[in-house]
Amino acid sequence: MEPESTSMEVLNPFVFRVDPRFYPMAAAWYAKDGNVIDGLRKALREMEAVEPSPEERDRGETLYPAGKYSPLIDEFLSAEGSSIDEQDADAALKALSTINLHTRFLKEAKAQSGCAGRPLNDRMREDFSSLIKKYTPLIQPAAVISRFGFSIEGESVNISGLDRPIESKNLSRFFTSFSKRRAEQEYAPDDAESAQGPIPAHEDCYLFAATIGPGVDTEVSRLLDSGESYNALFLNAIGAAAADIVALDLELFINSREPVEGRVWRRFHTGYGDFRVDEQRRLFRLLDPACINIKLNEACIMIPEKSVSGIMAPKKRRV
Repeated sequence: MEPESTSMEVLNPFVFRVDPRFYPMAAAWYAKDGNVIDGLRKALREMEAVEPSPEERDRGETLYPAGKYSPLIDEFLSAEGSSIDEQDADAALKALSTINLHTRFLKEAKAQSGCAGRPLNDRMREDFSSLIKKYTPLIQPAAVISRFGFSIEGESVNISGLDRPIESKNLSRFFTSFSKRRAEQEYAPDDAESAQGPIPAHEDCYLFAATIGPGVDTEVSRLLDSGESYNALFLNAIGAAAADIVALDLELFINSREPVEGRVWRRFHTGYGDFRVDEQRRLFRLLDPACINIKLNEACIMIPEKSVSGIMAPKKRRV
């Protein structure tokens, strides 16, 4: 069956809101202040007027005054070649939101290194920052996206152009549940009350693949071969985080370019839950990620390994 794609775009290089050039700056902030990741997130929530949840209050979490991070905002904007008026609250909110996306990379890299939720000591943060500064030039984001029709029948997901449906309870639940506030929550199971009910017979979704290129993989192998396992561990985590953030940036790009009233585009990655990684073979025949130099090995692992793929769908927001 021939692919029934309405569009295909190769984005190489690809940078929308998250630019790897600013990772070293964010890492330097983190090296100086181990609380900067959570602090910036809380300051952003204060500017967005988001109250702490009861669980956060129970843990003693409080929001940070956004003004505390004005020097970081000024430094970031100066590096970006722009500035804002002190009275322009909307511009300050936008700048802090963009900075927060870059520190999200740091948080994801920590998680990939096995340190999720745990503080890094001063030396580890300095090492982290040095590695990011040294190896950021190896991060070369690229993405390919293509739009297809889809429909849902029970736990079967029909993508136009596929010879048979994708059988996945997790994927069908993703398509038919309400959007969560944060993208990473989309993977959490939904309760019975969260289902948005039947979706129209036919809608559109995006297949996507994104990569940071082979540079990090090559350097990690070199470090391991030379016995530098400590640096290899951290660099591998940095690369995995960078690939995930490229997928996040692609999601932000689609939401900005194709806003859908009452909905938000979210992504679901192959290999999650019962969305089997070997489904990539069929999806790649439709998407053709070879155009950005991604291929599959015999085990259906993407090469370069610092690559991600999946499906993006417009999910209903809660009213």
